[in-house]
Amino acid sequence: MSQAERIAYSRHETAAMFGAGIWFENALMQIVLRHLTEVDVRDPMHRYLLVEVADECRHSMMFGEFIRRAGTPSYGPTREVTFAQGPGGRAMSYLAILAIEELLDYANRATMRDERLHPTARQISKLHVLEEARHVSFAKTYLTECWPTLDSDEQKFVRAVAPDLVAEIVALSLDPAVFEHLGITDGIEMAKANPAYQANVVAGLSKLTTFLRDVGVIDEPEPWREHGLIALVS
Repeated sequence: MSQAERIAYSRHETAAMFGAGIWFENALMQIVLRHLTEVDVRDPMHRYLLVEVADECRHSMMFGEFIRRAGTPSYGPTREVTFAQGPGGRAMSYLAILAIEELLDYANRATMRDERLHPTARQISKLHVLEEARHVSFAKTYLTECWPTLDSDEQKFVRAVAPDLVAEIVALSLDPAVFEHLGITDGIEMAKANPAYQANVVAGLSKLTTFLRDVGVIDEPEPWREHGLIALVS
């Protein structure tokens, strides 16, 4: 690519990342709001969950304003904004939150540190990293406390479904519409096959997969390896 093409691709890819961010934030708010209806207003968790929803609203507004000013199409996943519930549903919901937050956190940290990138994109990424830190902390604490309370069938279900769920989240973070709009033939296939992209997925999820091993959610790494979510040798 020429320098001009690289800049255009970067702008569109950033807009797509923020578009996916809005979709993800919407999904997270649905999860948190469902949880909120079950929490006694006297419980400090009630206030925290409301704070998290407010944070996610602001993040979506930030992302939307960037897209409106970037001069790009309105990128983002086109599927319904929901995650199916099942056995161990609350644990699965917070596992999904962690997967989303860790992937976005990894991308945002790389963006905010790269002085070649536009200052607006870097500042948005910095703000997102700062505020998402407490969301990650809460989700990890909740999942750590929740996991031992699940019965063996619920734990078995979560272990079986988790790698597929995380792989779906990863897939939604790469938008084929970017390559179609820019006229990059076979762009999505090349991006998925790019060793740098594959390494970034593993690195972006490394905090999550380490945590899930420590908690006991991952007891057999092979399904995660098959999806390219952890390194082949780990």
